[in-house]
Amino acid sequence: MNIQDRIVKIIIVIQEAGVGLTRTQLQNILTGQATEELQCMELDQLESFGIAEGMDEEDWNSIIDRAIEVGLLKIKNQRSNTLTYTPEGKKIDNVKNLESIAQIAK
Repeated sequence: MNIQDRIVKIIIVIQEAGVGLTRTQLQNILTGQATEELQCMELDQLESFGIAEGMDEEDWNSIIDRAIEVGLLKIKNQRSNTLTYTPEGKKIDNVKNLESIAQIAK
């Protein structure tokens, strides 16, 4: 899975969740880790739950950082450190939409 695929998965999860997510929540949803917090919020019921198993926290953090750098994600709330997509990120629902943003792969 390349970086574009991973960014699309991140945005899909945030769109489906409908709320800002912390990095940890986002990573747990992507990797299918049904924590008590996610279960209470019913985020373990998302269709996208577990769509990107097999990557570690460090890898996800670097991809999240890259998505922020190129303007697809932003920190929604500084106090709680929740992430959401930007207007540009909202347009991304598949890799074809993302391919037009060349700097992501660099």
